Amino acid sequence: VIKLYSFKGARTGVKDRKGRTALHRAAEKGHGGAVKLLLRGGASTHTLDMEGRTPLHWAAVNHHSHIVKMLLKEEARNSTVDSNTVERLALFRAVQKNQHSVVAALIDRGTDINVHNKKHYTPLLLACEMGKAESAEVLMEKGANLGTRTPAADTALHLAVQAGAASIAALLLSKGMDTNLRNQAEETPLHVAALRNHGKVLWGYFPNNDNQHLHFSSDYKPCYHKHPNTF
Repeated sequence: VIKLYSFKGARTGVKDRKGRTALHRAAEKGHGGAVKLLLRGGASTHTLDMEGRTPLHWAAVNHHSHIVKMLLKEEARNSTVDSNTVERLALFRAVQKNQHSVVAALIDRGTDINVHNKKHYTPLLLACEMGKAESAEVLMEKGANLGTRTPAADTALHLAVQAGAASIAALLLSKGMDTNLRNQAEETPLHVAALRNHGKVLWGYFPNNDNQHLHFSSDYKPCYHKHPNTF
């Protein structure tokens, strides 16, 4: 039927009431033959449905690795860059949109988990800065390097704290992230949390009110010392 429609010039970009195209549906169900014909007919791999999801997302969330491969190959074919670059860009895009299933699928395909973008951020640093908790969790589970830093020497924990992402900060702490590393401004993540008054993040540092393992400079006191009941 799809082949017949393609010969009759059917529009591949038509959306249903959920904003999904035929390519969304075929990718969701893992119908490789249909995906191949739709791509040949000019269907866009970048169209977003009403949930902000692409066909690649639906293929990944339903574990259709063969469809993920087809869609990435199509993106590479229509791009001026090589296929490895396409996959790296897709990884950063998936992190930005918090499409954690796509993140997992790309890493499982062999995409470099610690690749740097033009800002010299890794996918994990980007996830922490943007507060994308699910993507950050997937990246950590898949073995992302927790020791990478931004050009300003911010760690993943600095960025999570800046974003007020308490769940990411807690996960990093559970992974043994060093809480006393300083950025170029000589700030630890705790300094940043105090400066931004991120109470939930601060409280995550001291679940049992045990702060003996942390060290503060003599001229800097976290705001919770003065206002212990404000969180």
